[in-house]
Amino acid sequence: MSRQEERSITLYDGKAFGYEVSEYALKNGYLDYLTLSKIVGDCILNNTIRAETMMDWEIVTGEFKDMIFQDYIISEYGYKFLAEHTDEIVFYNKKLDIYVWGITHYGTSWDYVLTDIKLMGSYICKEEKDCYE
Repeated sequence: MSRQEERSITLYDGKAFGYEVSEYALKNGYLDYLTLSKIVGDCILNNTIRAETMMDWEIVTGEFKDMIFQDYIISEYGYKFLAEHTDEIVFYNKKLDIYVWGITHYGTSWDYVLTDIKLMGSYICKEEKDCYE
């Protein structure tokens, strides 16, 4: 997918890849991080592994343009999903065979932090009352 194209996910029955999208995301028309993390799969918080082995990591997707506040170990599936659908930064350590998702935001519940993935489909809120149908 070209970086110039706007990324999008089509909702089916108000869900993205089988996961309910937050009301905040529906109101704003963009996928929230909580739903993205559910799609990615198991995320294990580990803020020390990358720091302790800094020289052994390579960026496999995304760009290191923002400060990273948290690191989550993710699966290869999670890495592939993020690489295909987002510009999120993911690191890989060949020696450990581990992918780490670098999170560049903090302090706000993930269902209130939006990604750059546009939501498509009939479940997007056009007006406040539409969110409750």
